[in-house]
Amino acid sequence: MFLKKQIKSKQLLAFFILTFIISWFGWGTSLLLGNAEGHAASGIESIFVALVGFLAGFGPLLAAIIVIKVSGASIINWLKQILIWRVKIPWYLAALGLPILIFAIITAIYALLGGEIDLGGMDNIEFLIFIVPVFIYTTLIGGGIEEFGWRGFALPKLQESFNALTASLILGFVHAIWHLPMLFMPGTYHANSSFVLYAIMGIAMSILFTWIYNSTGSVLLAILFHGMRNTFFIAAILPAFDMETFEVPQIPLSLQITETSVWLFFALLVIVVFGSDKLTNKDEIPLLSLK
Repeated sequence: MFLKKQIKSKQLLAFFILTFIISWFGWGTSLLLGNAEGHAASGIESIFVALVGFLAGFGPLLAAIIVIKVSGASIINWLKQILIWRVKIPWYLAALGLPILIFAIITAIYALLGGEIDLGGMDNIEFLIFIVPVFIYTTLIGGGIEEFGWRGFALPKLQESFNALTASLILGFVHAIWHLPMLFMPGTYHANSSFVLYAIMGIAMSILFTWIYNSTGSVLLAILFHGMRNTFFIAAILPAFDMETFEVPQIPLSLQITETSVWLFFALLVIVVFGSDKLTNKDEIPLLSLK
């Protein structure tokens, strides 16, 4: 009863704690028994490692469900509030197109700096055959699924106490720290790049996520935005990306700096244009009513 009372009275804190427990248990078990790709000794152990590693990415979603359920609220009602699909077409274009635009700018700047990029035959059907399943994976499993918790629960809760910019900074920082175990997992983006730059970029992205969510109230668009960002960076910019194992190669520092700088530019642009208070031109920001 005491634990239930604490969760009900401190929902946001409970969400963060549960998210870290669930995800770090999954990643920690993968590290102890196998590795990030689920390659353990053999047989049942390998399957178990793969399952707990898979579970880690669902930490934010599961944590949100637990907190909402323990608080006596309706999961269905929560999902109805956040899974809004009747949104004006330009916002779908923004969620899907902005990561592509940013990718194009990163590519151009990196090439001008002398970086080598193999776009993998972007002008032919083979690239589309390659990119579509990657997008489905990154949207439904590898990143997008997290948004049920981050933007579908934590962001509106944070905005009950902080303005949109501060809430974005807090959530971006927490999101970066949440990924710390992946620093020790070979073949992941986090293990093969600078964590400091990743954290800065994550905070910048968090501002853009807030802009999309506060402007639409739709976590669905945040999911698409997350999936498209992950897709185009790992699959298009990184020619050595292995689709079978989803292993990410070592990322050049100059490419990391370029990527982080471009994301920061767009985040600052949103702050300047829409203001730090709400990060949107809407009169009201979305609220979460848990009943």
